[in-house]
Amino acid sequence: EKKLRKSVMKIVTNSLEPGQPKDHKNCTVFDLYKSFANEQKITEFQNQYDDGISWGEAKEILFNAINDELEPIRSKYMDFIKDKNYINDVLSDGSRRARTIAKENILEIREVIGITKIS
Repeated sequence: EKKLRKSVMKIVTNSLEPGQPKDHKNCTVFDLYKSFANEQKITEFQNQYDDGISWGEAKEILFNAINDELEPIRSKYMDFIKDKNYINDVLSDGSRRARTIAKENILEIREVIGITKIS
């Protein structure tokens, strides 16, 4: 979360002061925000640009939108990290299933190309 905030705050913006209208059409902050917000929120953000939102506030709004989207993923990741047995069990189960499928496919391929066991 700290790295995300730091990255968002480093986005280069122009020198327009708070209170001066901002151009949302040519703005990285606004373009990124559109990927994480619905139409209503995008319109609200555009209005804030027209009203002269400060760059710090605009970046904070972008950070919150991204963070809200990533929070469930981050939470699930932390659950997986805490339960290493679960990860190993899933990998082992997948490996067993993949071996079974591969064995069947190899037998089918051998039969199609005429390589069979000599009895």
